[in-house]
Amino acid sequence: MTLAHVKNSAARGGPERRAAPPGGDRKRWWGCHLTLTILMATTAMAQGATTSPVALNVPSGQPVYLLEFLDEPDAPKHMFRARFVAPDLDVVSSDIESVFADMELLCNTVALPEIGARAIAPDRIIVSISSAPMELGTIAPEITQFFESYSIADDTCIWELF
Repeated sequence: MTLAHVKNSAARGGPERRAAPPGGDRKRWWGCHLTLTILMATTAMAQGATTSPVALNVPSGQPVYLLEFLDEPDAPKHMFRARFVAPDLDVVSSDIESVFADMELLCNTVALPEIGARAIAPDRIIVSISSAPMELGTIAPEITQFFESYSIADDTCIWELF
């Protein structure tokens, strides 16, 4: 073995490892891509942007997706918002009772567990469902929206007059 051969082997990590082919190793790129995707999703979840691409099961049968959670501890009463999107809300909204049943279920099965995971104690939970994603506080007459306020008693959402 010559000195040049030893230097080249050491630079490549030893004689058993080979350098990446010209243009990079395409097979290993997917591992990097997957790692980056998981890292970005984890970071987004840690920052509160917890959108859900999977439809949640609700009594009305309409597809409902989590848009975001917002913790508002500085409000006059500590509020926790659970915002959802239901693209078929325009169709289902004619049966208001089923929409309210969906909202109560989402409060008990989605918002309450999130509050427990965050170890917070809000005075109110605000559950909202809209027919399209929109920024909080914006007015959009073309988008159907429902809001309900709940207090928490015995680990259950209790509807409150809003």
